[in-house]
Amino acid sequence: MPISRAQALDYFHSPDLIGLGFEADAVRRRLHPEGVVTYIIDRNINYTNYCTEYCTFCACLLYTSRCV
Repeated sequence: MPISRAQALDYFHSPDLIGLGFEADAVRRRLHPEGVVTYIIDRNINYTNYCTEYCTFCACLLYTSRCV
């Protein structure tokens, strides 16, 4: 059941994040009533030597003097 452009903009501009989450959960429950929820952790790897984050994930940690 797709939403209209106007509905999408209403959701985008809505300050009610909790309400939006409840609505999204209701859609999920309707589409997948079995009650099993899984999540995917997506990682976007930066292959450059330019990094503004200070995590331990990429190789930029090894070259901190070259990373910004």
